[in-house]
Amino acid sequence: MTRRREGSGMRPVRSLFGDILPEGYGRKTAEIQRFQAFFNSLDDDPVYACVQVLSVQDGCLTIAVPSPGLVNYLRLHTAELSTRIKQQFGQNLSLKMIVQPGGRSLGAEKARSKPAQHFSSQVAERVGKSAAGIDDEDLRAALMRLARSIKEQG
Repeated sequence: MTRRREGSGMRPVRSLFGDILPEGYGRKTAEIQRFQAFFNSLDDDPVYACVQVLSVQDGCLTIAVPSPGLVNYLRLHTAELSTRIKQQFGQNLSLKMIVQPGGRSLGAEKARSKPAQHFSSQVAERVGKSAAGIDDEDLRAALMRLARSIKEQG
């Protein structure tokens, strides 16, 4: 059992790291979070869900996406994106886009939020019957495993 010393209350994290963090760290972090929330709220194009805001400084918004194709796509829509940013934040920022593999993938949030599907035993039977007519042994075995998995799930 851990005993707490009398009068030794917990200190805020800011007081512990205040001397280490650069000046304006909290303000910069809050600004990045505001821009990230902006991109997260743009649901008219799923590409925006992949955007990770890295920094906002010296009139430049730096964002990262996981692939060069997405950078090219966003570059084609830079004018529209700049207009939306100006409308939302009242700032005319230049955009710097970089590739950062392993970042937020296209559709990753939606894939995680989908509930697991459960299939009926009739589906398992149909998969099993379909597998019986397959000549390729590996494919047939995979389909049979799928049918068993569906039965166990149901």
